[in-house]
Amino acid sequence: MPTLVESPPKPYSLAEYLALQEKSEKKNEYLDGVIVPMTGGSIEHNHIAGNIFAWLKMG
Repeated sequence: MPTLVESPPKPYSLAEYLALQEKSEKKNEYLDGVIVPMTGGSIEHNHIAGNIFAWLKMG
């Protein structure tokens, strides 16, 4: 029985990524031609990051 093999995703050019990112509601990263959704960025995430930064600056 033959098996299906997924082909790697088509690499995007930087120009294609920038054009898509302008229209996107979510932030993405561009890594070696691959568009990867970014994580984080919530209010809770910002509070935690701010607390860690303040703790490091005081210590």
